[in-house]
Amino acid sequence: MFKALIVRTKILAVVLLVAVVLGWWAWRGSAPPPDGPQLGAGPSAVAVAARGVRVAPIAEILTLTASVQPAERISVATQVGGRVERVAVRLGDSVEQGQVVAWLDDEERATQVEQARAELAVANAQVEEADSSLELAETEFKRVQALRQQQVASEAELQQAQAELAAARARRALALAQVKQRQAALSAAELTLSHTQVRAQWEGEDTTRWVSSRLVDAGAILTANSPVIELIDMDPLIAVASVSERDYVRLRNKQAATVSSPVFPRTTFQARLVRLAPELDEASRQARIEFEVDNPSQQLTPGMFVTLRVVLDQVSEAIQIPQSAVVRREGQVGVFRLDDAGTSVEFVALDTGIETRDWVEVRSPALTGRVVTLGQHLLRDGSTVRVTETTEAAAE
Repeated sequence: MFKALIVRTKILAVVLLVAVVLGWWAWRGSAPPPDGPQLGAGPSAVAVAARGVRVAPIAEILTLTASVQPAERISVATQVGGRVERVAVRLGDSVEQGQVVAWLDDEERATQVEQARAELAVANAQVEEADSSLELAETEFKRVQALRQQQVASEAELQQAQAELAAARARRALALAQVKQRQAALSAAELTLSHTQVRAQWEGEDTTRWVSSRLVDAGAILTANSPVIELIDMDPLIAVASVSERDYVRLRNKQAATVSSPVFPRTTFQARLVRLAPELDEASRQARIEFEVDNPSQQLTPGMFVTLRVVLDQVSEAIQIPQSAVVRREGQVGVFRLDDAGTSVEFVALDTGIETRDWVEVRSPALTGRVVTLGQHLLRDGSTVRVTETTEAAAE
């Protein structure tokens, strides 16, 4: 009895399914035909969007992310050792060429200068004494020489006077040499004393730099050549970036660029390529490049990230089509151009040039009119089209 119930249930399910299918086919037969082309009704117009070809300047721009660095960083260091008495500048201060930025304890070196001056005075006194001795020796030699001519003095007396004259001259030469030696010692002592004043010195025409780091404070004991502060130049700056091998070969020295920063969205800075690495990194296949960036208002700061835009190629009057109009048919790049009536299209193969995000340069042929920007996948050469008003207005 249970098996018979199962059989009746299956039969009922099949009957219901057949009824549903028959009802659906009946409804399909009575429904009105849908809009659009019907089999056997002939070709219909394809709705497309279109936009006019334009003539305008176009440029191929290489966009790079770069890091800003100072063009030069110098370390101001001591030339002699000693205890720091005072550091005159702090982080961010401007420093002029030749400005004293720190002082070392100079008591010992000042004493050495005074000692050298005293020794020089003694040497000068010895020169005066030697001059007097030389004068006396010359007078004595002349007297003995006259007496010898009169046969009053002997030859031995003349030779003795001559020897004393030579000795006096030698003593004077020695005294003069000692004076020069003491003068040199005094100059060295004075120079060493001057080195207790640590001055900012650098090469170049710029007269002002800024303290990027203060490394010591008063009381520190330093040896010779110990850094005290670091200075950087703020104008110009250097923007450092990396470029791929594809773009590397298109760059050249002194190539112009513009620099922008999200910190200053309305300001553009001028730059030029000054250094191009002679080799590419084997791991990344990229090369380091450096741009010199004009920063007269000192808005940019070393350490910032900026965007570099380098013009690789540009055309002042270029025939251009929208990127959305470009299609590929049988290996050819081209567009579907509308006829004058706007009711049919023809496929035009193109020789393209510079491409931007929105536009493509057409080098040949001399394209004019309007091109299809939406619906190309439904088109072939000679297709009938219908340009919608909404799309036309949006394109304009």
